[in-house]
Amino acid sequence: PNDQAQMVDVSQSAPWPDTTGAVTQWTAGINGVVRMELVDRAEMTMSGGLSYYRLSGSVQPIGFTAFRLGGHSVLFQDDYRLAGSLEPTSVVGFNIGGDVNVALGRKTALIVGYRYLGGPKTDVPVRPKAILNLDQVIFQPSVGEIAQWLALAPAHLGVSGSRLVVGLKVMR
Repeated sequence: PNDQAQMVDVSQSAPWPDTTGAVTQWTAGINGVVRMELVDRAEMTMSGGLSYYRLSGSVQPIGFTAFRLGGHSVLFQDDYRLAGSLEPTSVVGFNIGGDVNVALGRKTALIVGYRYLGGPKTDVPVRPKAILNLDQVIFQPSVGEIAQWLALAPAHLGVSGSRLVVGLKVMR
């Protein structure tokens, strides 16, 4: 009630839903290829080389709590739920794999293969993009203002993984 500075310590725990998201990985490779005929209607292909990976995605909810001192020294609290994006990030790695092609007819073949994509883990910046609960907060700063106040750690993502390939090859 007077102009004397007061120290306020707020300590609380609030239930929060798990943060979930989606990652999009685009991969392009430059490979050397070796083809070998196994038997009359089957051949094997082995390849490997450099890969270029492009990562992006989305994540939500990201939690952000802001406190504001109002009139009569009332402390207002807003809990923001934010949608965020994983900013596009590139990394270089490698790939190696092989497949077996079994002819089903003159112009079709069944393909069964395996590919390993390898590369380093990389830090992908996370940026807030939207406030999901505007109807539940008193103060409504812009997403840009929240981004300045909120120091989000990057997502540490890896590009390495295995792929099993099964398909039908159609030739002209």
